Amino acid sequence: MYPNTKRFLKEYLPGKGKGYFWGILFLLLTIITTTSLPNYTKDAINFLTDSKDADQEKLSQFLYVSILILVLGIVLCIFRTLSRVFIFLEGRKIEAEVRQDLFDSVVNLPMNDLANYQSGDLISRGTNDVTSVRVMISMGILHTINTGLIVPLCLFHMFNISAKLTLICLIPLPLAIIGTRVLSHKMMIAGRETQKQLGVLSETIREQFRAHTMLSIFPVFDRVNEQFDKDNHTYSQKAETLLRIRVVMMIMVATILSLGMYILLRYGGPEAIANEELGKDGFNIGAFTAFSLFLGMMQGPLRSAGFLLPLLQRGEVCLERIYNVRDTAIKASKIDSARKFQKDKDLESKAPSTLVSISNLNYSYNKEIENSFCLNIKKLDILKGKKYGIFGKTGCGKTILVNIICGNIRTEGISFQGIPYNDISSELLNSKFSIVPQDSKHFSKTIQENIDLILKNSNTKPNALTFEDAYNVSQLKYDVQEFNNGLDTLLGEHGINLSGGQKQRLSILRALVKSRDLLIMDDYVSAVDHKTESRIITSLFQNIQGQTVMMVSHRISALAPCDEIIIMENGQIVDQGTHDDLYQRNKEYKDTYDHQMLEKKLEEFL
Repeated sequence: MYPNTKRFLKEYLPGKGKGYFWGILFLLLTIITTTSLPNYTKDAINFLTDSKDADQEKLSQFLYVSILILVLGIVLCIFRTLSRVFIFLEGRKIEAEVRQDLFDSVVNLPMNDLANYQSGDLISRGTNDVTSVRVMISMGILHTINTGLIVPLCLFHMFNISAKLTLICLIPLPLAIIGTRVLSHKMMIAGRETQKQLGVLSETIREQFRAHTMLSIFPVFDRVNEQFDKDNHTYSQKAETLLRIRVVMMIMVATILSLGMYILLRYGGPEAIANEELGKDGFNIGAFTAFSLFLGMMQGPLRSAGFLLPLLQRGEVCLERIYNVRDTAIKASKIDSARKFQKDKDLESKAPSTLVSISNLNYSYNKEIENSFCLNIKKLDILKGKKYGIFGKTGCGKTILVNIICGNIRTEGISFQGIPYNDISSELLNSKFSIVPQDSKHFSKTIQENIDLILKNSNTKPNALTFEDAYNVSQLKYDVQEFNNGLDTLLGEHGINLSGGQKQRLSILRALVKSRDLLIMDDYVSAVDHKTESRIITSLFQNIQGQTVMMVSHRISALAPCDEIIIMENGQIVDQGTHDDLYQRNKEYKDTYDHQMLEKKLEEFL
């Protein structure tokens, strides 16, 4: 058995015994009923061929057999339906469990590991791959039992009718087994390639749907369509290759097994006719008919075996892709569970005045690449209750520093209240920060539902603002009042119904209602005008007195009220101090601030 399939059965089959018991029971009854019908058909045909000598007793027996065949046909329909209902229903339950486990794994993946997967590929694993696993377990059980029981029962009845003819008809069977084995390896490779390319195609579609606004602004449809056509054509070719192998296998199995029917007609037909003419009770017309029915009945499951093999192989490939994500998440979870500090109370005795301390931090995404960007911070302490601003040119490392401080990127050289980050669990570390990210992301539900996600999962702490206070600070209230449905307004995909400034202010609102020890705001007023910026900053600093805050912005006016402003350049801290100090001694800082103030005055004037 395939290793991933074996692991899957051990993990998901326990607890499904009741459903599968009834499903397999009705399937066994279906098989027994199916294999009993040819014998009664043989008796009915023998009664018809002996009709010239029929008496009342034989006619009664013929009527009995006819009614029995009718009843067995009705019972067969009932048993067959119930067997599939119970087996397929359990398959649906397993499908839901696999999809939920995969979703939980993706959600709990650390950022470093999540970056190795494309969103479209993860969507493909959670939809197409999980569906293939459900088909494998449902159809796999059905066809395995069907083939494993119908073939031996049919062979048993065929040997009872004519052992010699049965052995002759089975001569082509080894050819089907050899051919199937040769094609199975190629089918496994083709299936893996097809599923991988489906993930690439899903990612291409997702990116284009997400960037549809940009596509409507810039005339790049031809270029985008070329990429889609390329990925789509590649998937089509790989899927066709897999289908060709499967079709060849199905045709090969059907053709080889059909040779058995030819042998029956070639050698069994004349014998049956001869015995019928001589009035012998051996291999007559009735026996020939029953034998042909058993042979045809056996060919169905054997053809299904040709369908079952690619089904199992595709399921194995899909399970391999699913377990790849799950194992990555499990590995990360084990590492996280082994960290010393798991609960908030573990940090209660560790409460120095320094909240976050950075010492000799050296981080690069691609250290093996020469001249790659590197964040190099010799010393930085974030003290409790202070407001810090981070200023610098685009690409100087501000956002990387923010991701390291909030624990999205794990590295050496940083500690929280004197405890190294690598000793603190992700859940505990995440509870210490509230973040306004540089790119505002929202769910497509209503504004209220986006806020409720935070409110329902946030502990009650003094640092968290009330909804009304946060609503006023974000300045979103005045925009929402203009919406027809207020807070119940649907945002649409990625918040498409909101402007850039409204998205940013909703992010500010969500961050302020979350409990935290450190509030991080990355480029938090870049999408709003200067008047709105002034109102947000004024209200913000009035409501977060005594709290620890780190602000990142290209606008110095957004950082001026901070206790300390840090200037970054090329991944390093080049200067730091209060706004007034920097304005007096740092010429570049002074020139930038004066230029920005001039722009602000011009905007207000216009």
